[in-house]
Amino acid sequence: MGHKTRFDGVTPSIVRDYFNQWTRTACETKQGVPFDRAQWANTARYKFGIMVDEEASQSVLDIPLEDIDDYNDTGFVILVNGSPPPKNNFEPVQGCTLEDVGWMKVCYDRAQIVTSAFMRNGLDWEAQYRRPPEITFNF
Repeated sequence: MGHKTRFDGVTPSIVRDYFNQWTRTACETKQGVPFDRAQWANTARYKFGIMVDEEASQSVLDIPLEDIDDYNDTGFVILVNGSPPPKNNFEPVQGCTLEDVGWMKVCYDRAQIVTSAFMRNGLDWEAQYRRPPEITFNF
């Protein structure tokens, strides 16, 4: 989904909509698995998308070069949950008043491996979820 002009300045909610459109066909064209079967699989591939906006990009670029291989708790990317968030009434984050805004900031250097290895279903999302601006996967 790497279309810079299409996604420049969009919110995680819009990325979720595009991600969900993509998953409906990608699972079959890329792996030969029908969507109705893939959506129930115990895998993160078609459940979570990674988004990098200006703030996320800058959080990684701001890490001093001499610290890039050290423990990180400031550089992040955005992990977008493909499932729509449940209804609640919290302080707005990008206009959303839900406790679970449907995305979270995760340490950039753990985003892929932690998501793939440990985020298989909604219970895993609930266990790891931290409401922005907190950054998670910092273990």
